[in-house]
Amino acid sequence: MMIQEAVVESEILALEEQLRQAELAPDPAFFERRLADDAVLDGQLQKSKVIAAHQPTGTAKFTKVEMSNFRLHEHGPAVVVTCTGCMKAPWEHTRSSSCAFG
Repeated sequence: MMIQEAVVESEILALEEQLRQAELAPDPAFFERRLADDAVLDGQLQKSKVIAAHQPTGTAKFTKVEMSNFRLHEHGPAVVVTCTGCMKAPWEHTRSSSCAFG
């Protein structure tokens, strides 16, 4: 791996850590800054819904957010990150779910 590629990978993984922290906090400002205005989730423009969902309510949205097995896939000037995630909500006392993100 070339030095420049290592720097870019390090920056991307740092952003992934910021995302993980924003999920835990929750931190709507992170999503306001980092999510594109034309972000599409489930086939619809969703930036405003994502920001609204991450407003602090006094109750944590997640008590655990862990990501692992990161893989970076180059697509021209863009990089797609895939990983395995485990997120646990406060009401989930005995169960933890895991899924892949990409």
